[in-house]
Parts: sequence; C-alpha cells; structure tokens
Amino acid sequence: MKMSKIQILKNKSLRWTALIAAALTAVSIGLSVKTSTVAAASTTAAKSTAVSGSQEKPLSGTAVVTYPGPGFVHLMSANGSYNTGTIYDRYIGEGTTWKVYAEKTIDGQLAYRIGTEHQWIFAKYVTLKTPSTTPAKTPTTPLKPATPTKPATPAAKSEETPLSGTAVVTYPGPGFVHLMSANGSYNTGTIYDRYIGEGTTWKVYAEKTIDGQLAYRIGTEHQWIFAKYVTLKTPSTTPAKTPTTPSKSATPTTPTKPTTPTEQGTIVPVEGVTATVTYTGKGKVALLDGNGNYSKQYVAKKTTWKVFAKKTLSNGKVFYKLGSDQQWIPAQYVNVH
Repeated sequence: MKMSKIQILKNKSLRWTALIAAALTAVSIGLSVKTSTVAAASTTAAKSTAVSGSQEKPLSGTAVVTYPGPGFVHLMSANGSYNTGTIYDRYIGEGTTWKVYAEKTIDGQLAYRIGTEHQWIFAKYVTLKTPSTTPAKTPTTPLKPATPTKPATPAAKSEETPLSGTAVVTYPGPGFVHLMSANGSYNTGTIYDRYIGEGTTWKVYAEKTIDGQLAYRIGTEHQWIFAKYVTLKTPSTTPAKTPTTPSKSATPTTPTKPTTPTEQGTIVPVEGVTATVTYTGKGKVALLDGNGNYSKQYVAKKTTWKVFAKKTLSNGKVFYKLGSDQQWIPAQYVNVH
C-alpha cells in the first residue's frame, strides 16, 4: 500500500524531531557533567585550605598549667588523640611550667606543643608567658627517654630545705632526664612519670639528699632532679648551707693556712657575689672561724658559694665569708665572680 505524500512528510518530521531532542539531551548531560566537575573542584579547594590551616608554627615561650578541673591535664598527639594505654600516654599537673616549641589548631582549638609530637595541650588550659617568634629547638629524644642511673644501694633520705634559684639542665646523656619523687622512685607508668630536656630552665624550690646525692625540687613532691644533672643559678640570699661531711673515699686535706686572721681586720659586707672553689690540692678546703681557727667544716673543689662579706687583714691577706662566722675561706682558694 502506497503512502501519500502527506504521510511521508509527516514521518520525516517526526524523525527530525526525535534527532533534535536527542541532541539537546546530550548537550544537557554535557553541561551537567561540567557543572559537577566545577563543584567538585571547589570542594577540593576548600578542603585543601582547611588542612593548611592546621600546620604547626614555631613558637618559643613557657606555658604555666592553669587547668581549673580536678586531677591532671591529659596530653595529646598532633592528630588530637590522647594515646591512652600507649607509651605516649602522659598527664601534667596544675601549676607546673613547660617550654613551648610550637602552636597549631587541633579540633578547632588552639594548642601548644610542649615536647614531642605526642605532647600537645589546648591553650585554654595554660597561661603562655614570654612568647617569641624565634623557632625553638625541636627535641630529638628517642621514643623511650633514657633514665639516669641511680646508686644501687639506697641511702637514708634527708629532710628538704627551702632553696630559691633556677636550674639549667646540663644532662650529658641521651634523651631526657627522668624526674623522681621525694622518696627516689621514678614513678614509671604512673601519672607522675615526667621527663625534662637538656638546656631547659626550671625554678628551684628546695633541696635535699636522695640516695646519698644532692637533689633539687623543681615543682611538686614528684618532681625532683639530681644536682649533678643541672647548673644552679641565682641562689637565694638565705644563709649558705653547711658543707656536708666529706665521704670516706675523699678524706679532706687541711691546706696550710697562709695567715691566721687573729685580728678582726676590715670586714665589708658584699652582695651579688659568688665564689667558686679553685683549690687544686687533695681533698677539700677547711674553713675558718672569725678568729682564724679551723671550724671543722669543709667545701669541695669546683663548688660555688654565695659571698656575704670580705675581710682584709693589715698584712693584705683576704678572706671571704660563705655563710656564718664559722665559714671563712682564704681568697687564694677561690675565684670570685
């Protein structure tokens, strides 16, 4: 059956309509894909900007913990995790002071790094002091800091004596110095487990003998450090401590008295002066009283003492007072600063 011309034209029109619709659909799909790609690129850019804002920035200063809540402040890693149950699980107490190395934003809050990458604390829990734009030295301690060796045989613990000054850590070994409690224990694995780094400075509150060695308290009763690992600076103006009795392994040798200051001489009070013992003989240096008699007290070589007065005799000989009237030392055995 033959189709009429009208029917043929009608069929051609329908085919052209279908082709045009298909073309428009393809263009629409292409535009949609392009729009989605642009949207995805914008999301990626925004995400990239957010990540760059969380990078740490060097910061030098000190942070005093002012956490108002109960207990201690739990430190976290750079990613915001608290490392509970791992070797990086650490807490610090209210009122303690820490060196700050860097700052960054963690979980939308400002935080400071006070040690390794696993020792971050939120800024809201501390008071920042003396900030500086100079990059701080990043600790290079091993994952498990070294613990200084203590004497094998514990000795009796002495009572602490108040002491005012600062202590700079000069520990020559690897890693950090492990702090101990007043009883000499290192508190490994407890909330009092603490380490401090070489070159850091700490306020000194007291001194005592722990396991036969002089130690300084630089915080709470759980923050003691042996004197041999620090350099003590700016001692208080309280009377100097009485030198300890020399050990059996180093019996004091009484140096020859250059002159017995039987006369009172001229005594002049001094302030802000220290004397370091430079005696090169055997044993320790025997001190004298104000009348020139040996007082049965001694000071060790290379120790430093606060000077309270200077005495000059008529013959030109000079003596320095290191404490009470029983603690005078000839000037020839010290270097005065």
